Amino acid sequence: MEKVVFRSITPVFRFGVGERPFVYEGRLGEARYRIELAKIEAGPAGFAYLMENVPEEVHDRLISIHLAKHTATDVFLIIDVFYPPPYDRFFKQSGSNELGQIERAIFDALRLHTTFGFTYYKTYEVNMFHEQTPLWLSSPLTKPYLFSHFGHQKSMLIEQNHQAVVNTFHQLLEHKWDNDKYTFDRVMQLAMSYHRTLSKLENVEHAFLLLMVILQALFTSKDEEFSSAIGRIKWLNINRREERGKLNPIWENVRDLRNDIAHGDPNYSIQVVKEKYPQVYQQVSKAIIRLWAIKDEIREGDYYDNLKKHIDGKERELKRGGEG
Repeated sequence: MEKVVFRSITPVFRFGVGERPFVYEGRLGEARYRIELAKIEAGPAGFAYLMENVPEEVHDRLISIHLAKHTATDVFLIIDVFYPPPYDRFFKQSGSNELGQIERAIFDALRLHTTFGFTYYKTYEVNMFHEQTPLWLSSPLTKPYLFSHFGHQKSMLIEQNHQAVVNTFHQLLEHKWDNDKYTFDRVMQLAMSYHRTLSKLENVEHAFLLLMVILQALFTSKDEEFSSAIGRIKWLNINRREERGKLNPIWENVRDLRNDIAHGDPNYSIQVVKEKYPQVYQQVSKAIIRLWAIKDEIREGDYYDNLKKHIDGKERELKRGGEG
């Protein structure tokens, strides 16, 4: 009989889940897993839900995440990983390969599909069958719940995007990285790594500059101008020709702003950076999602040439009045 062997609990900051929680179940290798992103109210019932199947010896160490003494959140991502017996093979383990793969893929998918990212500080991992100390936690060096480049706005996962999250989750979970063979893999790994880093940078202008690095790496070869990247992301991210004009204000003066920040110009406006950042962030996130969706078309051979052909074809189709 399968039982929960690992439970991962991650408090999520500045986040709204809508009326219906995100729930998804699947299999990876010999493991079955269940993912839930939900609002869990403070109180005995809520804490009992978080602690379901969790050994009592770690309840006291986990109560602070529910009372939100240091996190100020009532939204949690819970991942349960089930395995068939024998369970004693997990006595000494702090986690499993499957749990690590699932965590990385769902964190990335949620960050890409939510309005202002997926911000967390610590992930608590519990081994239900460990002999002595079943609780481990991992956390970044900075504390992103102390600041946000999006002001006081909560990030949202709307219900209409639940299936899109699942689609991206599986694309990430099942992808076999081969940096020696594919340019797509190298530039996408860079983009995903920098995208994870954005919320951990304390200065919004530094986060903005990383967005520019992601944009240029994904859309232009080393011999092409930065303006080509802006032109291509605009065509990739629209479904109808008339939408393109609405994107022009977002990208206006972005190149000059990038150069001013990179070269220490004291005259650029930090307020303009703060206003631009959320819009550019959403466009870059959307582009990453769409590049994963067309991976099979652009990965083999010359990545940049394949991407240019795809976008040129989409531009022609939209100009003829079609949709893309």
